[in-house]
Amino acid sequence: MLRYLRRVDDVTNGGLRWGILTNGRHWRLYFRGALSVAEDFLEIDLGKVLELPGCERDLLDKRPNIFPDDDAWRLHLLRLFAVIFGRSAFVSDHRGETFHQVALREGKQWEARVARDLSDTVFRRIFPGLCRALAAADGKAGSALDAAYLDELREGALILLYRLLFVLYAEDRNLLPDEIGPYADYSLTRLRLEVAAKKARSDRPSDRMKAYWSRLDGIFQAIGQGDNGLGISAVQWWSVRSISGADPCPRPAIRQRSRGHRFPHVPSGPR
Repeated sequence: MLRYLRRVDDVTNGGLRWGILTNGRHWRLYFRGALSVAEDFLEIDLGKVLELPGCERDLLDKRPNIFPDDDAWRLHLLRLFAVIFGRSAFVSDHRGETFHQVALREGKQWEARVARDLSDTVFRRIFPGLCRALAAADGKAGSALDAAYLDELREGALILLYRLLFVLYAEDRNLLPDEIGPYADYSLTRLRLEVAAKKARSDRPSDRMKAYWSRLDGIFQAIGQGDNGLGISAVQWWSVRSISGADPCPRPAIRQRSRGHRFPHVPSGPR
């Protein structure tokens, strides 16, 4: 696809900069002018939109609150697919702009707002909540914490936070396939959905079992050291060794959490 886009861009002198790649289920729209053509594409999974067998949604497919139900959300996505991949989206209007060009301009403004909201959610809600949860699970809730412990807690919480964000990004980009393949059963997406289902049923978590942390620890180990059984190569992921090395939890404040299954509540951000 990248070679095709470069070739067409050269032949048309920049007049044609879009490309569609599909296997029937996944539809991708590529733009030659993107900062990273290989990564900055738009993808719609028709399997999930049409609820085909084996195409279950994950945590990043959550229905926005502006839609009353899942049917309305899926109908919107189907209309979105028809608009974005339809012929008219590639034809210039009276101003000499295509639908995609207008969408790109407005999308940049939306992206800036999302970045601010995400930063606010992560560092004003998630990170402080994670620090409090780790300290409480370490028996330090309500205690006076010295500077050394606070530094250790902050570093440990940051390590854990960025590992989680990294894994979520890798699964979303299918770098760690969370739907099919050997990794799917161990994925963070699968673990999160399992926890969400238990919370929805008001199931009480165990104070002794440590299955959740062991599974999360296994993901970090696989990324840091490689796991042939899961199709993850240590050479492929060498760039993340600083956050997922041989010891997946170098800070005692985090390592303590492997003692039990039950975590104090950490806010999940706005829904």
